Amino acid sequence: MNAADKIGNAITVALQKLNIEPVNETIGLERPALLSHGDLATNVALQYAKQSGKSARQLAESIVSELGDVEGVAKIEIAGPGFINFHLSPKAVNESVQNVNKKPEEWGKNFQQSGKRYLVFPCSGTGNHRLGRRQSLFFEY
Repeated sequence: MNAADKIGNAITVALQKLNIEPVNETIGLERPALLSHGDLATNVALQYAKQSGKSARQLAESIVSELGDVEGVAKIEIAGPGFINFHLSPKAVNESVQNVNKKPEEWGKNFQQSGKRYLVFPCSGTGNHRLGRRQSLFFEY
């Protein structure tokens, strides 16, 4: 199990301890644009603030206090209105690199959408058909 999976599982447990049942089976974690914001971040407090009856910032503080220590995470911080940023430990980063070295042919592949089918409709919302302005609509079916 990688660090992102451990963090996602820990957030799910923290939400359940706060009597919030997650709607999605997986917690959304993203890589922040700025490295100073950590290695992974989530907006889960913003998503469930209304359901909890708290502000997003208060819910983020509650989630962080319920998380405690998460394996592979060196530091957890709250940013802005309720984003939770995770800084991975050097050990977790090293393990991630070792996993890539074990299966280099699978590095960068994403199997989350495997088995799903999509229709892609190329369109241009501005009427300008230059390559840099192309947009597409995706529909799952």
